Amino acid sequence: MSEETLVRRRRGGHVPGEPELWMLILDDLVVFGVFFGVRGRNHAAQPELFAWGRQHLDTTTGLANTLILLTSSFAVARGLEHIRADDGRRAARAYGAAAVLGGAFVVLKAIEYSAHLAGTPLGTEFFVYYFVFTGIHLVHVLVGLGALAVLARRAPRPQPSVALFEGVGVYWHMVDVLWIVLFYLVYLV
Repeated sequence: MSEETLVRRRRGGHVPGEPELWMLILDDLVVFGVFFGVRGRNHAAQPELFAWGRQHLDTTTGLANTLILLTSSFAVARGLEHIRADDGRRAARAYGAAAVLGGAFVVLKAIEYSAHLAGTPLGTEFFVYYFVFTGIHLVHVLVGLGALAVLARRAPRPQPSVALFEGVGVYWHMVDVLWIVLFYLVYLV
């Protein structure tokens, strides 16, 4: 992308990505907002159950996953900067690093799930919320990993679609934001 185009986009109030993607993201945020509201209502009604459930979670793993996703998001932002600067090779490395970090999130989540399935009494409302919310989030991570892999392959090509890279970046940042809220609500509150 030329410098002139970048300046024009910044002056014109450019919204990154495609409008259809923003609709998907807003839909996801509304659905998760409803989930969080239902969970909050039930948490207020049964605080001792949710306190008991939190005792069975590994906050260190949750924090590690938070830091992994934030670092991955930083790599995605760097990748977009490289795309805008027409440096596809560096962008490919940044998107590859983001995907590797996202893969680390999935591995930690799988380890956490297997530990719960092996030794935690799961028949409570707390763990229903835990598996449903974090499971839906994990599906979003897997979709994002696929998109990051596509970007890592397309980045070195001449004149890639900046809108595609922006859109995937917005999606990946949404995945981060959702995880931060989940980490706070499920592991800490």
